[in-house]
Amino acid sequence: MAAVIDVDGTLIDSNYQHVLAWQRAFAAAGFHVPCARIHRTIGIGSDRFVAAACDEAAEREHGDALRDAHSEQYEKLIDEAGPLPDAHELLAALRERDVAVVLARPRARSSTATSSSWTPPSSSRPPSQPATSTRPSRRPT
Repeated sequence: MAAVIDVDGTLIDSNYQHVLAWQRAFAAAGFHVPCARIHRTIGIGSDRFVAAACDEAAEREHGDALRDAHSEQYEKLIDEAGPLPDAHELLAALRERDVAVVLARPRARSSTATSSSWTPPSSSRPPSQPATSTRPSRRPT
């Protein structure tokens, strides 16, 4: 028997790191997308994320660049995330039952490991980003 477990947001409390990474990626491209809107969109696949959080024009014109920028920003923030409550216990329980565990990670960070080899990143608090409005807007360049 085997279990495939998504690391981001399931074992690691990384949702806010994703929010900040997306917010920074949008801002670098000149878009103002409030963190509250980005947060509500977390969980949608990155192939649909830009259109859902911003709009279809942003997806058409900047989608791939925004996804790349998000990945770069996320790499800078991921070490601030820590394990979710009971993540260690879940992996230990699966190991005790001799369940093979495959840890699924996003794109370039993809890897396969057993539960005994997984080590969570260090835990700390990310900086907060206040939301100012619910509608995205493009900043003049």
